[in-house]
Amino acid sequence: MNRDINEWAVVCIKLLQGPIIRKNEQDKTWNLLLRNRSYIDNYFATIGITLLVEESDGYAFLRQKNENIDEDFESLPRLIRKVRLSVEESFLCVILREALDYFESSDDFSEIFTMKENEIMERLKNYSPEYTDELKFQNKLKQYLNKFEDLGYVENLSKKEFDDSQNERNDIYKINKIIRAIVSPEFLEDFRNKLVEHNNMIKHENEQEENNE
Repeated sequence: MNRDINEWAVVCIKLLQGPIIRKNEQDKTWNLLLRNRSYIDNYFATIGITLLVEESDGYAFLRQKNENIDEDFESLPRLIRKVRLSVEESFLCVILREALDYFESSDDFSEIFTMKENEIMERLKNYSPEYTDELKFQNKLKQYLNKFEDLGYVENLSKKEFDDSQNERNDIYKINKIIRAIVSPEFLEDFRNKLVEHNNMIKHENEQEENNE
């Protein structure tokens, strides 16, 4: 590597692209992050960004300082994008977090927690207004899971998995522990507010339909 470039530069670039999830004990990027954590932390701190590392759960990501709290950073442009989730996507986050918590409180000694796509669909459909249209619901769930995979929340472990009994694909997803950092008390509060707004909107639409009849 060029002597003018720090060896941990690759870690900074990957963090700017999204969360880093530890793949295994020999993960070069993860180990490079841990060895140079203080340098990386100091580097991002100079531009108002916080490095968050959860060693035990094996994930790291960046968070921009809150300009509403820290006036020193209020004039800085936003570098770390805010992820906007729909009501159904928020439900899915909560469902995955609850399933992960249940798994870790059980007697299962597996190193990773996985769920099949049809299992996720079964849990989510109770919260979806489109569950009556099976194909449409499946397509939307696939879009959500693809988005979550891009964000690092889940990982598709078997993109060729096939369910012979149902004659359809049934991918297996690893639920990454970073979902804990996403489904925080702040997330839940924001989610409840969105849910109230969503329910009020549906109620208003139903009332309008009744008035038009």
